[in-house]
Amino acid sequence: MGMAFVQDGKRVFHRLTVRDNLFLGGYTLGIGRRKLPEKVTRIYDMFPMLGDRQNVIVGQMSGGQQQMLAIGQASWRTYHS
Repeated sequence: MGMAFVQDGKRVFHRLTVRDNLFLGGYTLGIGRRKLPEKVTRIYDMFPMLGDRQNVIVGQMSGGQQQMLAIGQASWRTYHS
């Protein structure tokens, strides 16, 4: 599927929701607003826990869950086409 780098330290936006964090990843690649929900579904398929917690503020999640989110954000770069 590709390779992406996830920096140690979970560079996520702690005051935003999981969904908002993932959408920001798509915006940075120029993916249109209409396509974002469909593309985010791919990330939820990889990490179902993120889908279950998509409306949770990231700062309320465990470190492991935040790392999962960081990996999900990085996955935009591996298959956003």
